[in-house]
Amino acid sequence: MAGGGHEGTEETKGTADPPVRSESARRTVTVFVSYSRREFHFAEAVTATLRSQAALDPWFDVQRLRPGMDWAKALDESLDHADALLLLASPAALASAYVRREWTRALERGIPLHIGVVEAVELPPELAGFPVHDLRTRFWERAAELAEAMAQARTDTGVAAPRPNRFGLPGRMPTPVAATVVLSVLTSIALVWAIVLLVGLDLSVVHLAWNPFDHDVPWVDRGSALEVMRTKRWQGMMFGLLGLTALAAPLAPCVLVPGMRLVRRRSSRTALAIGFVVTVGVGLTVLVGVGLVMKSGELRNAAVTELFFPTPPEMTAVAEMLGAPLAGAVVCAAAGAVVVGRSRTLHLWLPTGANGDHHRTRIIRMRRARQQFAVEWTEFRAAWDAYPSLDTSALPRGADVVFMTQWKILCERLAALPAPVGEAPVTVEVRCPAPAEEAVAHHLRVACRQAGMAAGASPARWVLVLVSSQAPWPETARAIRRLGPRAICVLLDTVRLPSDAAELRRHQWLDFRERRPGSLFQLLAALRSPEADTAGEFLPPTPVITERYLAPAWVRYFVTSCRNITAFFPGFALVAVVLRPWQVQSTLLAAVTLLLVVHLVRMGNLAATRRISASRFRTHCVVASVLSFAWAGVAISVLWIPVTLSSTWRGQWSYIPKDRVSGLTLVALLGATAALPALITLFFPYFYLLLRGQWLPPTVTHANSPILPRHMGTWTGFEPVSSAPGMYFALLIEFWVAYA
Repeated sequence: MAGGGHEGTEETKGTADPPVRSESARRTVTVFVSYSRREFHFAEAVTATLRSQAALDPWFDVQRLRPGMDWAKALDESLDHADALLLLASPAALASAYVRREWTRALERGIPLHIGVVEAVELPPELAGFPVHDLRTRFWERAAELAEAMAQARTDTGVAAPRPNRFGLPGRMPTPVAATVVLSVLTSIALVWAIVLLVGLDLSVVHLAWNPFDHDVPWVDRGSALEVMRTKRWQGMMFGLLGLTALAAPLAPCVLVPGMRLVRRRSSRTALAIGFVVTVGVGLTVLVGVGLVMKSGELRNAAVTELFFPTPPEMTAVAEMLGAPLAGAVVCAAAGAVVVGRSRTLHLWLPTGANGDHHRTRIIRMRRARQQFAVEWTEFRAAWDAYPSLDTSALPRGADVVFMTQWKILCERLAALPAPVGEAPVTVEVRCPAPAEEAVAHHLRVACRQAGMAAGASPARWVLVLVSSQAPWPETARAIRRLGPRAICVLLDTVRLPSDAAELRRHQWLDFRERRPGSLFQLLAALRSPEADTAGEFLPPTPVITERYLAPAWVRYFVTSCRNITAFFPGFALVAVVLRPWQVQSTLLAAVTLLLVVHLVRMGNLAATRRISASRFRTHCVVASVLSFAWAGVAISVLWIPVTLSSTWRGQWSYIPKDRVSGLTLVALLGATAALPALITLFFPYFYLLLRGQWLPPTVTHANSPILPRHMGTWTGFEPVSSAPGMYFALLIEFWVAYA
């Protein structure tokens, strides 16, 4: 069954797998779980734990509510018939008017009330004296104790409710969460220590790269072979160490920022995992690379090398010291990656819906990771086998072929569900208040027709009303009111709904922002066969939070690619500006880079929030391609007017003739520099074809769209790391030009 809930600033409930009917008959105590949508993961885990007790029947509203019901009325009836109430206390829960009404109703009825504290909170006086269970640490053990206490009807007060501190920080965190934060801090400290040592090596080798004998003659024109070999060695080492420094410098914030955001429960699993995993890979690369760079330029005869240009002892000592912090950073990052990937408790601490499907499967279905992987692999193979037989001629323009391939398999499951005896066939109509959403509406109509549930000449039994940023809210609200219980709200993108949207909690909601066929299957299965248990097919949906940024996978990939690609250009330009600050090409490159970065970032944000039409997006793609080729032209100009580093730093200009660069090197540099804009030019048309059909509207209105997408920080820490290849590539060009 699809997830639902009211919108705006109020709280909503989640869902859990419906218990098997035979098990439900044996349970005697119905427990109403009251919680904030911010604590959805905690509530979901508590429900799974309560269900392990045969005497308890945990009640989730979305689990019991079916399309067409009056949700508010059903909530009131469930509160009136509940035997006990479990309040998951947190600042967000106690600030919710809906949660307050639920526990107030329990007090009026005099039913047992248990308080599970998931965040330090100041309990109101009305809740004094009720049993309190501190679930902030040792969650699974204490949740089992809570379930046992409720099954045995124990009402001992337990522990005192923890109060928040004046800084608003959690006074106590679960062990995996605290370990992740500590590991991120230790990793950052080790990285900063390593970067300081690397910068010291850079300064030392830069000093050696300067010619101490003759500043007026470029080293390539000197007659002394020994002097040429000496300068070549130190300048080669300098390029290598500068490249490794550029690779390691952005790592510290990539690890520290997600770790600090985790303290306030604002980080995501992907951001944490990327920071740790990238640190492991780059840390090992730098650790091995420093050793190789320090040995570069040595002659076959070590005695001759030591005699003519030995490595200073202080540099050797610093290089040896560098191994300890790098190894420490790699070990801490590897440990952090393991905790982030395996800990179920850390999953509970993350924001609702933040990359937790894997752990939700383990919690709800009690399935091990390898079993879940086997199920996902079987579903993938089935979709792969069904792809050749898909009739793409019947699909709407711009339809997601992957979606329709998976939907073909799901339609067979829908056909196998038993229909209610003696009732008319279930029909579904799709109503689109905004003309800009007709492509998505047509996509859903095709899916309903393939499922055998399309509306005919007679009025449909159910109506899917599309809610999006392109649809004016007053018109959408009027359409929902006219339809009454027949209306099912389908959310298509991130929207900002007004405060009066709380009435929509009376209707079923389908979160279709990610265009997942599983969510549509759950809804249609619930409509076709209300008594069938279909929850085991897919994960129960998380609460609908309309202002949270969610989008199909290809949209998210495009937005994050725009952000990460833009980091390459400033990295390249930074090296040019630092090494040749007074050259015209450097200034021009910085200007073109600024224009290109601003354009790409703006285009990604506009596509994420659907505030750009398909035609304008095509124009933006052309502009981005033109700017990228202009950037490549300016960057390639360095091959025609290169300046030797030693003479530049001494304030003298010495141009290397173009014939100094060999033909093969020139072709390689031209090809490598022009490859990036060529890839970008191919990149945009591909995503234009994907986005124009199901995501980008033909015309844009700004009815309910946020100015900027929220919760887009999944890859936030990765952008600085993406600038390292640009720096490294620029240094590589300088090295090739100097030694070609």
